[in-house]
Amino acid sequence: MDAALPIERWGNQALGLDPKMVSAYVNRGAAHVHKSEWDLAIADFTSAIELDPKQYGAYLNRGQALKAKHERDHAIADFTQAIQINPTAVDAYRHRAFLRQEASDSQGAVEDYSRAIQINAKDAEALRGRGLAHLHLHQTDPAIADLSAAIALNQSDVRAFRYPALAYEEKKDVRRADFDLAAVQRLDPKGR
Repeated sequence: MDAALPIERWGNQALGLDPKMVSAYVNRGAAHVHKSEWDLAIADFTSAIELDPKQYGAYLNRGQALKAKHERDHAIADFTQAIQINPTAVDAYRHRAFLRQEASDSQGAVEDYSRAIQINAKDAEALRGRGLAHLHLHQTDPAIADLSAAIALNQSDVRAFRYPALAYEEKKDVRRADFDLAAVQRLDPKGR
């Protein structure tokens, strides 16, 4: 049975009793996200925001649904609003950074990933993301430093090994590039 169904049912029942219950909209929206029902999720998160404009979770989750629908600018706006409500929102910084990188705003991505890392220095995903953004800016040394830190935190992250190989290739250090590519091959022999 789909784990989202009981949450969705609860949300429907709760909203039947109290159509202004913000948490019911947020939870039902999360159930829709779990089922990739983006438009229904966005509608529920929007209802939650209309009832409580300071609802951090609704902005964060609506941003994720918008991101899944490839509505980058709207998603960035929601992540920005989530950050304004909760300035220590690592997930919001990370999601916004990813979208900035996708939009070829590598410097903006570096800034957001850096803020996420300031909040949580052990965030391997943010370190990998910032390393990739540095790589796009042709800043190979900071890229290698971040990617190495990400690998130290999560040695099974294939992508974290793949990117330093690119940085070492850019630096003409073929030996180190080959070493990292061999690690990728060991971790992901089918090249997924």
